[in-house]
Amino acid sequence: MVSIVTLSDGKEVRRKREKIITRELAETHRIANDYTGPVTKTDAQRVLDLLIAADSGRYIAPNTEATAAMVAKEYLALSNPTGDRTWCVSPGN
Repeated sequence: MVSIVTLSDGKEVRRKREKIITRELAETHRIANDYTGPVTKTDAQRVLDLLIAADSGRYIAPNTEATAAMVAKEYLALSNPTGDRTWCVSPGN
């Protein structure tokens, strides 16, 4: 298959497509693991979005080695609006 690509100088060139979204490619991005058969259009679009984001530098792969304790610690750090200070309860009126 051939697609038309616009270069930075405005010229249009024809290029052969480099990737075809297959089930194997989707599974490398942890998509389409919950069913068998061909990849759905929705999952193929998710893979395409990830590939475009990775190519443009906007995507950072998630840390797959994170533990539940690490995630909980990060969540508590982000959810506390005062940083490291703890909440204190003042006496009632």
